Amino acid sequence: MQQKKRPLVWIMLVTMVLSLFPQGLFGGAVASAADGDTTGSNAYSTYFTPDIKALRETSVLSLIDKVTGKAFLSRSNAYTTTTSTISISGSYSFVSKDTMKVKVEQLNSTMDGGVSKWVPDATKSITTAVTADSSGNNKFNANNLTLFPGFNKITFLGVQGSVERSDTFYILYDQAPYIENFKISTVVSGGTGNATYDLNAGSETVVNTERVSIQGKVQNATQVTVTVNGGDSFDSSMLQDGSFFLPQLKLTAGMNTLKFKISSASNSIETERSVYYFDKNQPFTKLDVTVGTETQSILNEANPNFTETGQTQGKIKGQVLLPYSASNSDFSPTNGSIVISNSNLNQTTPIVFRVTDSITIAGADGLSLEYRLVDFEVDTAFNMEMVDGGTDVKKNQEVKVNLTYGNFSTGFVGGYIYSPGSQDILNMYYLPDYASGPVESKTKLDGSRVKSDTFFILVESSKPINSATLIGEYLPTGVTKLKIDAVPTTSNMALTANQQIYKITGFVSGEQQVRFYYGKPTDLPKVAKISYSSVSSIYVENLQDGQTYSFDSKSKEQTMVVTGKFIGFKTLGTNFTPELVVNGKVLKKDTDYVEVTTGFPNDTGDFSIKLKVLKEGPIVYGENTIVIRAVDEDANKQLTTITTTLRINVIDTNQSTIKTFMPTLVPKDSRQPFVDKALTSYTQDELKKIFAVTPEFAFKEDKYVTSEESYDLVVNGGGAQIANVYFGSKLVFTHTQATDRVLETNKPGNDGLPTYDFVGNENQFFIRIQNQKFDAPGTHVYTLELINRTGARTTQRLEIVREPSSYRILAPQPTVGDKIVVNKNFVRFDIEAEGATQVVIDKQPAVKRTDSNSRFVLDYVGLKPDKNNAIKIQITRPGGTINDTVNVFYTSTITTDTQYMAPKVANKYTVFNKKVQLSMPKGTVLQSTTVRNMTKFYPDNKILFGIADPDKGIVERKNDYGNWIGSPDEGSENAQSFITVSPELSGLFSSTLNTNNFTPISEIYWIHGGIGELGDKGESGYSAGTNGLSPYSLEGNFTQYAAERVLTPSLRGSLTITYDPSIVDDVGSTITVFRYSDKTNVGKWVPIGGIVDTKSHTITVPFDEFGYYKVMKLSRSYPDITNHPWARNLLNALYSKGIMNPLRASSFGADDQTTRGEFATLLVKGLDIPLNYANQQTFQDVSTNTKSDRWTYEAIETAARAGIVQGLSDGYFQPEMPITREQASVMIARAMNSKLATNDSKLAATLGKSFLDSGSIEYYARPAVLAVTKAKIMEGSPVTVPGSTKQQFQFNPKGNMTRAEAAKIAVELLKKSTKLFPKNLS
Repeated sequence: MQQKKRPLVWIMLVTMVLSLFPQGLFGGAVASAADGDTTGSNAYSTYFTPDIKALRETSVLSLIDKVTGKAFLSRSNAYTTTTSTISISGSYSFVSKDTMKVKVEQLNSTMDGGVSKWVPDATKSITTAVTADSSGNNKFNANNLTLFPGFNKITFLGVQGSVERSDTFYILYDQAPYIENFKISTVVSGGTGNATYDLNAGSETVVNTERVSIQGKVQNATQVTVTVNGGDSFDSSMLQDGSFFLPQLKLTAGMNTLKFKISSASNSIETERSVYYFDKNQPFTKLDVTVGTETQSILNEANPNFTETGQTQGKIKGQVLLPYSASNSDFSPTNGSIVISNSNLNQTTPIVFRVTDSITIAGADGLSLEYRLVDFEVDTAFNMEMVDGGTDVKKNQEVKVNLTYGNFSTGFVGGYIYSPGSQDILNMYYLPDYASGPVESKTKLDGSRVKSDTFFILVESSKPINSATLIGEYLPTGVTKLKIDAVPTTSNMALTANQQIYKITGFVSGEQQVRFYYGKPTDLPKVAKISYSSVSSIYVENLQDGQTYSFDSKSKEQTMVVTGKFIGFKTLGTNFTPELVVNGKVLKKDTDYVEVTTGFPNDTGDFSIKLKVLKEGPIVYGENTIVIRAVDEDANKQLTTITTTLRINVIDTNQSTIKTFMPTLVPKDSRQPFVDKALTSYTQDELKKIFAVTPEFAFKEDKYVTSEESYDLVVNGGGAQIANVYFGSKLVFTHTQATDRVLETNKPGNDGLPTYDFVGNENQFFIRIQNQKFDAPGTHVYTLELINRTGARTTQRLEIVREPSSYRILAPQPTVGDKIVVNKNFVRFDIEAEGATQVVIDKQPAVKRTDSNSRFVLDYVGLKPDKNNAIKIQITRPGGTINDTVNVFYTSTITTDTQYMAPKVANKYTVFNKKVQLSMPKGTVLQSTTVRNMTKFYPDNKILFGIADPDKGIVERKNDYGNWIGSPDEGSENAQSFITVSPELSGLFSSTLNTNNFTPISEIYWIHGGIGELGDKGESGYSAGTNGLSPYSLEGNFTQYAAERVLTPSLRGSLTITYDPSIVDDVGSTITVFRYSDKTNVGKWVPIGGIVDTKSHTITVPFDEFGYYKVMKLSRSYPDITNHPWARNLLNALYSKGIMNPLRASSFGADDQTTRGEFATLLVKGLDIPLNYANQQTFQDVSTNTKSDRWTYEAIETAARAGIVQGLSDGYFQPEMPITREQASVMIARAMNSKLATNDSKLAATLGKSFLDSGSIEYYARPAVLAVTKAKIMEGSPVTVPGSTKQQFQFNPKGNMTRAEAAKIAVELLKKSTKLFPKNLS
């Protein structure tokens, strides 16, 4: 027996030993999640096995699409988390515990030979140590791994002997927001007695104050918004840790629904919480009336409808909050009472009721009991109210409920409607994502936000709907009806006879209030507030904002492919013309880019284009900004611009790059800190402060000259593994860059080397070497050496000279050799003279700067043209005076970059050989409005005129301090000191979205009156005002100044510009001026019209704002204008002058109806009425928050204050309602200030002779109709009357007008009232 057992024991022992080895170790290769493994093994991992099953399962996913037997990594199969860090624990085997580590890499999507791939981003990876569990049971812990947004490749590695082993898993970090906690606090007057409650889902929370405040904590979110009971929304302030605080909210008595929306940049979640507000005067949370078989609530002014015929009685049931302290016993028929009454005194008594449920609710401490929430039903029916003196039941009913409990008593009066036989609407639901079949999800229609202009709703009635027609109409007028179609009911819909699904088509964009009803509007209507915003987007598939794009300049294919899709655009078609802007330049097909697939985009919105990567662009080495934008329209045909912006850093893997190597001033307070984020994510303001260009370091003759005793060295480089800085031949800084980004701040150098800051990785990095000092006047020479992985070196020399001097002229600097030659009539002096009490420049005292006691500045105006100007300087100190002379040659050649500063304030300025003339009324001063809404005046500011380049709007390529404007590769190859114009600013300036149909016929002129003070003198952060500035200067950039620094003239002036004299006279009506300002329509080219003088080839426009101005001529129009049978010239004229706007991307809307708002706007623009809209608005439906492509709030408010328009009803203008001819005549007569005839029988007789339909003209409009027809601005339509030989006319006063008809009337008015159009325009 013993011998028989031994073989069995050995077999079992061998089996146990083999089971310890990983599957596949014998008889085949061991694989983890490699893409080449198609064996179909069921083992998810070999050496590292996470405890989370869903994470384990991702190891078998493939990074290459279409691999046989393996699933391609996607959102549906990756392990998903919403937190930016994750801790992973699990088991390990066949690796040494001291060698374990984990690498996290971001994955980018690419295409290779038509196959989709996920490729790790070499610039975005983090390697972290993995610790073994102290229990010794082969468990590991990887704590707080930082994840990149999107897909992450998680590779666990370990070594056993000389063999490295690994397993790979995939995690999707979805930056979706989530909630940690919500809390609600009562707000008691005086701030005492406040209490705070947890606001948890599903819990019963009761507060005893009408006002409450809400706070909480959410993650992955940028904003929290709450609405109370479907009303207005409130936004929160957010702290860095996710905490938020909402303003005080007002509750209604009883139950309140709080709807929260937690949003991030690309995601949002919505959730609801219920809060009971105990109001001792109205503690009912539910109160339902039952009439027949219908039961509905009468709380919160619901005023429900009951339609069942033959009813004379009703019943009550409800829910009430009672103070726990009111009685020692529960509420019941023996310990409480309920009384029901109304005007019908014939009621059954006593009232019998019963309690169906009762719960107790604790207070804020969670222990002490404060309330009873009681459900009750009244079994005794009450008699409904009757019509006085009759037996018929009244339509409008009232019922009073009084309740007593212990020492607490309360009452409630509610109303309802009894309309027997009417088809009512009980409930209305929005059906998101519904197409057909049964309803799977629904939400209340009132307060809903629909996804499309076509959607489905479900209506529930108290009785069968059958074939009743549902009508919907937009409020407040009810004139415009919704397009509603009943969906045929089928058995699989699972609907009752009282339910019906409807399809709504073409819903108007915006927040709309809609009235629904069956039959007549008075037959039990239901009003719902519905919001719809047309959603269009531009999706780029293969590139991400902030991505580093590695590129080898040795490769043959020196291009970047951009692939994506225009999603949801209704304007897609043959006239769809998106705009592609790269680094501020608008690109053109074939010249700047090539279509990989036909069309940008094709008919379905897809696109794939190829951009060249070259030194001269469009894609350059370093940072690139790619902007794609296009115009779309919503269901109401409103135009909107959709934009997507990508910042892509291109690294040439074949070389190191040095973008910046320069000295900067050691700040008096603190340095701009380096922060741990992608270098492409640094803002322009952050970069400007790190790589600050200041006058203290003047760049001339290939070296920096300064009087400073200390400075910082800053470097912006890339493509290097090692960075060295030598002072002479001595190494003063060395750093080895890793592939992962690191941040080092205020780090002392090794072996006594200087303290430094560093951020970045091998591909791109910033360096700041702190506090380099001059021991004495002399020269410091540095060499920056960058070494890449192949050992190739890139070097740059930097020379800094400290000059001992009793004074230094920081500006002006030489422009040609050692000479100062300018093409402007002024120079800015900035003289550094320590200890000086006064600096006088050609007898004019310079002004001491507020930020430096040793700097004196003066705009020296009045250089004599085409000759040398010897300007004497006198510097006074205690004990002596220094005299010097600066020679400036002023060439008067007029070209791009030419500038002219007015020597003194005047009423008229004529510059550039009379091509520009600016006139201002006597008494005009420049003004600004402070943050305290105070007005500051600047009577002495000198106005600057300039001629800008058409690409970026630069007026001077090199300023008086020697700084080049633009970018390092513009102007001079040695331009190390430059002021960068961001791609965003140059892209806006060069945008052709508004000027695409126009051709320039003049230079682009720059007119600027300077900037005002920032703050008040003596305050921290104060900056003084200036004279006129160029668009990009050391003071800042145009359109980016603080609002309180923007100056405007106090009175309206006029600007006359000369245009190309070769333009023929016939096109005068289509010549216009475009303005680009920082006051209104900031950062957009806007047409402002102008009066054309064809003899002198000039155009004159009102002047209210400083900025750029250019003259343009209409070069192409819209098909419905070009093909219009009679209004082509009229519509082109009004479009050119900016008086009428196109309604759609592909058509002007010539035959669309004109609205009241559009006609009022047309009059204000055409008659050039100065805008007047500050402070309180006139109409409730036209406010600063309302706008349209047809009309503006500013124009309608101006018209109202001028007396041109009045509302149709008290406080309502109704701008979207089509205007009638008689309404138009009234507006015109008022705008013309016409002398109106007395509205009497004589007037009626006169109109009767002119128009057959004069009797249908409203009484108030009769004088205006006579005035405008007599002036031949409007006329009647000829009609044929049988038997009459004389031609007869009708005015058609109630008729609407097309936009073409309105254009005809407007042009006739403007021809008579202004000089805007020639008399022969027809």
